[in-house]
Amino acid sequence: MDVLSVIEGFLQIVPETLADGYKVDLGEFGTFGVTAKSKGAEKEEEFNATLIESTKVNFRPGKLFKNVLKNADFEKIHIEQPVETTGE
Repeated sequence: MDVLSVIEGFLQIVPETLADGYKVDLGEFGTFGVTAKSKGAEKEEEFNATLIESTKVNFRPGKLFKNVLKNADFEKIHIEQPVETTGE
C-alpha cells in the first residue's frame, strides 16, 4: 500500500467517523472532533436535530504537533498585489 492510498483512505474514513459521533484520535499528532451549535430547548425531551444550527470540525494538537510548532521559526513575508488596469 502506498502513501497516497493511505491518505485517500484517511480522507474518506475520518469525515464518516466524525459524522457518526466519534472522535478521531491520532495519538501524539492530535485529535479531531465535532462540536455543534444549537437553539435551546426548555426540556431535554424537546430537543431534536432540527434545533442544530451548525457544526464545526475541531482539531486539538497533540504533543508532537505542539512541539514542532513551538520550535518553528516564523518570518513575515510581503506579497505584492497585482496592479489593476482600467482596460483603456
